[in-house]
Amino acid sequence: MAKSKWTEFTQNAVGTEQLKSAGNEFKSGWKAPSNIAIVKYWGKKDGQIPQNPSLSFSLNGCYTQTQLEVKYSPKGFSLTINPEGKEFAPRIEQFLRNVEPLFPFLANVEAKVTTVNSFPHSVGIASSASGFASLALCLCHIEEQIKGNLGFGSPFLRKASYVARLGSGSASRSVFGGWQEWGYLPELPNSTNEYALSLSPIVDPKFSEMRDAILVVSSSPKVLSSTQGHALMANHPFADARYAEARINLNAILKALRKGDLKRFFDIAESEALTLHGLIMSSKNQPMLLKPQSLQIIELIKAFRTEKDINIGFTIDAGPNIHLLYTSDVAPIVEAFVNEQLKPLCENQKVIFDSCGKGPELV
Repeated sequence: MAKSKWTEFTQNAVGTEQLKSAGNEFKSGWKAPSNIAIVKYWGKKDGQIPQNPSLSFSLNGCYTQTQLEVKYSPKGFSLTINPEGKEFAPRIEQFLRNVEPLFPFLANVEAKVTTVNSFPHSVGIASSASGFASLALCLCHIEEQIKGNLGFGSPFLRKASYVARLGSGSASRSVFGGWQEWGYLPELPNSTNEYALSLSPIVDPKFSEMRDAILVVSSSPKVLSSTQGHALMANHPFADARYAEARINLNAILKALRKGDLKRFFDIAESEALTLHGLIMSSKNQPMLLKPQSLQIIELIKAFRTEKDINIGFTIDAGPNIHLLYTSDVAPIVEAFVNEQLKPLCENQKVIFDSCGKGPELV
């Protein structure tokens, strides 16, 4: 972890005595969105530091809602998690222990986490991003309550993004709505590897209306976890070229977002998605993640785009499911195409229609 930011976020940390004097018991609840990466984050260093910068937009309907309750306990730390969140209990507990230097009051609390997703697991939507973002927001909010502060300005969101990153790198981006960038890019002022930035102020309005039809080819559990995937890049023969390419693509896509250049945007988005799968396939002893239906869907999207002469495109995470991206002005024709031609290729005809969202909400 970079020393400067770690020091910045720990220098006024709230301890047990402040918790006790402020009231012993606090709770907070937040909804945080998942996000879909356009420029992919693939490969990391120690401390959840990315090997390359990335870019994404937050979804609207796909989110995690988390409530965190803390109560002073002289016996030390303990954790209770609701049944829906039990699957993630080990990661949540490890995360809370790892961030204790940032929130020293955690050393002496009974913590209760209640977390639910609005979307099913294993459908190509990042639940770790929304899950750790919502939990980080709860932690930062409780800290502010103990201090007696109100409001959720830039410093609050910056710390929440930093904290979320320690649970899941992509969670750093889910602290913001609209479009986000995470990772140091020399050409982008204030960019850093330690937390994400909101890009919404510089993005052409048409990108604020981006839609995402998530085409669920398979809902089977992922055969390649994010942690395993990042590890593949440690000795990958194309790693350095990939990291350089990601920076080039990010600069190019930032220009497209500013200018409203949809064609250039979709060209880069698709290249990034296929590069990700190319890196996986060229890693030693790794399975093909795309299914025959995935490839059929990609070919149909390309054919439809040419036939109708409209700007649409796709992206893919590390799995078989396809995200069809389009803007609101072409939504009727695109969604009819999805229902008629693409839905039959999906598992149980499962399609999730979503869109670019406004970001986290206090609940």
